[in-house]
Order: sequence, then C-alpha cells, then structure tokens
Amino acid sequence: MKKVIIAVLTAALVLSFGALSLGAEEAASANVTNVALEKEVEAYCDKEGDVAALDSVFFKTEYLTDGEAPPFDNVEYADPDTHICWYGGSKEPETDITLIVDLDGVFDLTCVRLIPTPFLNGQNMPSDYEVGVSMDGDNWTIIGSEQGLTDVHTSYTEPFEYPTTERAAYVMVHITKASCVADPSYHYSGIAEIEAMGVEVPKTPKPTKEATPEPTQDAATEQAPAATDAPAVTDAPKDNKTTWIIVGAVAAAVIVAGVVVAILAGKKKK
Repeated sequence: MKKVIIAVLTAALVLSFGALSLGAEEAASANVTNVALEKEVEAYCDKEGDVAALDSVFFKTEYLTDGEAPPFDNVEYADPDTHICWYGGSKEPETDITLIVDLDGVFDLTCVRLIPTPFLNGQNMPSDYEVGVSMDGDNWTIIGSEQGLTDVHTSYTEPFEYPTTERAAYVMVHITKASCVADPSYHYSGIAEIEAMGVEVPKTPKPTKEATPEPTQDAATEQAPAATDAPAVTDAPKDNKTTWIIVGAVAAAVIVAGVVVAILAGKKKK
C-alpha cells in the first residue's frame, strides 16, 4: 500500500510541476514575434567607392524588413513588383557596409535571423560580417559573426540564427567582406531579410502631476484637487490552453492533499 501511495504522490507532484512549467513556457513564447518587420532600415558605407545599397526595381534597403524572400530565377522575366533583397557593392572584396534596423521600441530579444536571398541561391551572402544589438544605436553588443562564409561553390537557403537575451532598440549587421559574386564593376553582398525575434518591453507611463489648488484668503475654504476616476478594469483575454494547464496543476495539488490526509488518517487508526 505504501508503494502505491508513494507512486501516486510522485506522479501528482510531477504533473503539478510539469503543468506549471509548461504554462510558464507557453506564456513566455506566446508573444515572441519578428519585431523588425516593416521597421526602418539605414544602410551606409565608410569606404570610398563602395555602394551601401544598389537601389533598383528588385533591390532596395527597405526589402530587408518587408517580410518577403521570394524565389527568383531570371531578371529578364521577373515581375517588377518582386521584392528580392538588399544588395550592396564594393570595389574590392574588403568593404565597410553597415545596416541598422530601428526597432521603434525596446524589446527583449531571443535571436536575430539573417535570411539569405534566393537570388543566386544565397551565394551572395556576405563572406565576413558581425551582428550586433544596441539600446542607443551607438554602443553595440556583438551577438554573432561569420568569417570566410562564402565561396564560388557555396549556396545558402537556411536562415542564419544568432541567439541572444539582450534588450535592444536597434539591430546592426556590419559587413567587412563581400561575397564571392562579382563582375567588373563590383563585389556584391545580398541579404533578403533581417529578423529580430522578441517581446516588447512594456512602457512605464510618466507620473501625472496633481493640480495645485490656488491659494485663497480663507485657508479653510481651500478645495483639494478633484480625484480623477480610476481607469476601468477590463477582463484579460482568456486562453483555453492556459486554463487547462492551471486546472491540471490544481487537480494535481488536490490529489497530493488527499494522499497526505489518507496517510495521516491511517497512522491515527494504527
């Protein structure tokens, strides 16, 4: 009988902690989205003769955050509305191109992802670069980098992911060497998308100042500032999955309590 009770007690505890853990994980991941989507991007280059962004029908800096990485086979037959990627050019393989995404807010990030462009099967992915995040756009924390990434036989179709736990308002990609793709004019670099996965940090409202009553001759007649009505409390949206997790945890706790009571009652009878 003791073995049965111990087994039931153990199972109930495992169920309880498991349900609570699952609920916490789901709550944390439920709001993680690509917070760079449709945000402004700046491209600039400090090396003379290099071009930070080759602006054309198919290649634009803003395509880095438009959420599109369409397949692309032939420039001649492509739809002019196709948003291929950002494209940069340098006179030599070594370059100094910087891409900065303004997240327009503060976010707790989980990772930054670079999506290779299907154009040329990702062979135009920059060879050397580093990825950084920042709160002010000036001081950067580097969360990942690549060296010697591409050569003439290299194709990339999967995202490059750089995990992080940093809080940030900006994301940067600093390119120091272009891809192997080149012609007599330039050595090229291309990226389809910059994604920043994270959760927005709630904004703290500024405290409001209470109105100061105007002084009067008779201090006894002074009126205190009228109290403002408290904002209405709205019901939080219900999550059925979370509700069942909580129910499971409570049920497990009830089972544990029942087993403990049964044990104590058995001891008293003895």
